Amino acid sequence: MVESEKPAPGVPDLMTAIVQSSEDAIISKSLDSVITSWNPAAEALFGYTAQEAIGHVMSEMILPDQSAAEEKVMDRLRNGERVAHYDARRITKEGRVLNLSLTASAIRDGDGNLVGVLKVVRDVTERKKAEQAAKENEEKYRLALATAQIGTWSYEPASSEIAVSAEVRRLYGLPDGVRLDLKTMEGRVHPEDVHLVREARARAFDPANQGHYAVEHRIITYESQEVKWTRVRGKAYFDAAGRPEKLFGTFLDVTDERMAKEELERKVAEKTMDLQQANEQLRRSNFDLQQFAYVASHDLQEPLRRIRLFADLLRKRGELKEDAATYVDKINQLSARTANLIRGVLDYSRLGTQGELIGDVDLRELLADVSADYEDMIAGKGAHIQHEGLRIVPGISTQLRQLFSNLIGNSLKFCGEKPEIWIRARPLPLEERARYGSLDGSREYVELVFTDNGVGFDERFAERLFVMFQRLHNEEQYKGTGIGLALCKKIVENHGGHIRGEGKVGKGAMFTVVLPVKK
Repeated sequence: MVESEKPAPGVPDLMTAIVQSSEDAIISKSLDSVITSWNPAAEALFGYTAQEAIGHVMSEMILPDQSAAEEKVMDRLRNGERVAHYDARRITKEGRVLNLSLTASAIRDGDGNLVGVLKVVRDVTERKKAEQAAKENEEKYRLALATAQIGTWSYEPASSEIAVSAEVRRLYGLPDGVRLDLKTMEGRVHPEDVHLVREARARAFDPANQGHYAVEHRIITYESQEVKWTRVRGKAYFDAAGRPEKLFGTFLDVTDERMAKEELERKVAEKTMDLQQANEQLRRSNFDLQQFAYVASHDLQEPLRRIRLFADLLRKRGELKEDAATYVDKINQLSARTANLIRGVLDYSRLGTQGELIGDVDLRELLADVSADYEDMIAGKGAHIQHEGLRIVPGISTQLRQLFSNLIGNSLKFCGEKPEIWIRARPLPLEERARYGSLDGSREYVELVFTDNGVGFDERFAERLFVMFQRLHNEEQYKGTGIGLALCKKIVENHGGHIRGEGKVGKGAMFTVVLPVKK
């Protein structure tokens, strides 16, 4: 060997150091595949020590489906080629399959004869997994867009060119040969909506808006000239100087949705008009009924008054036989009862129709007024009325007074001597509201419980209590019209509340009233 061909001093040691310290596995093999060198990175990668690998073929590392590919690599090396960055799969000592990237080079002797192969091996398993995951995600994204019939598009302000997906082309009816740019696409926008598109793009290209692009507009398809509604969303991206570089987005045909919305709005408008007409008709009917109730009660009261007048005249003459006098008394009693019924019906018909204002009602003061009205009856029966927790509530004072009067009057009437009447009030907890039907969840409520020690009633007939003219007791035993509790129910409902009755025969009655209070 001439002097120039001698290795430089220290070169073999340097090459050995490089191979030993390399992060890539470096392996050399003879032509019969016997391993001749095996660096530390190869030990770490495959799990075999250098002692286990050197001098062995290690065919167990090659998967059966990789053998043919390995032979092709060897053939190319024999032909003088260098095989760079080809993919292969190998098995580690622990049985784990690795995805590898290999570069193979021929090893030749001084005469240029092929004597072995040098391979540099890099583990790309994680990269392959990431690539596969990205590919799967991209396919899922593409499938989701196709399933939802969502198109994609991009716009580059510098070139004014627009790229769209096949779905956008289909929706626009664009032939494949048509070059797409801003002018072409805006030309398909409905003339009345062009300003919407331009305003949305201007907003997106303002960095202060974080590049958000959103607009709904109509398009006119390329060939059929069909009008369609579209929903377009996107985002602009900017360079370092804040200039817009690209606008990406999605495109969705919402024609059916808009048509359905417009049809719904049309039907709602028709129904609203129908309801307005029905409300007006109902208002007129209510007014007519109110007038009828007033006139009817007036017209009926006058004949009754005259009947009672004539009956009294007959009795004053003093010439009536005993049975005739009895009949005259019955005429007076029935006339009085009928007059009470007429007044009750008139009171019921007027509830909620007098335009009375809602104000603050102090239930303690209201109870005192009602007790004063029943002063003689309370004293005569030795009644005792107690209350607890009564408060101020919003309501119509006259109606709430009628409510208390009817409930307390019933307790006094349907009790023997020494009636005990309790009225307890408490805030109604949220979890207990379900017991009282549909109450407004945004309001607070107070629960009023009226209890007595009277004759009570059979709870099977509790619902009948609040129906007009329904009575659970004999008229001869307990006087009344059967309208009082119906009035109570209507008053409570006018206030957005709830009322119910409970009782047992001979063991008293309990009426629960729920009323809204201020928020």
